Amino acid sequence: MIISFLICPNGYGHLYRSIDLINFILKKKKKFKINVLCSKNHSLKISKEKNLNKKINIFPIIPNFDLRLNTYQKLLKIYNLKISKKILSNTDVFISDNLINKYLLKKKHSFTFKFFLGRCLSI
Repeated sequence: MIISFLICPNGYGHLYRSIDLINFILKKKKKFKINVLCSKNHSLKISKEKNLNKKINIFPIIPNFDLRLNTYQKLLKIYNLKISKKILSNTDVFISDNLINKYLLKKKHSFTFKFFLGRCLSI
């Protein structure tokens, strides 16, 4: 199974919650493959996570936006951001920490969370 994460570029809280969830999933299901669609800044942070380097594929396709300014225009750009057909077709489940993208709406299994329920989550 391939799970792809779409991570909000605004700050690092979204990233660290996603990393916690990715670690949890990989601990429970070692054979799962993980894709991370994130900003370039986030990809640099993820590359420093030694336990994740060989277990995930990172796609730094999200612009490095500060969503505190011109929020609507930036969120609209992320909504319209083209995601590779290969990623879309190979992904079984998409998880987004709070972003929506028009291409994800066509997937059968797509979850968007305002905030992950880290300690409440049980797989």
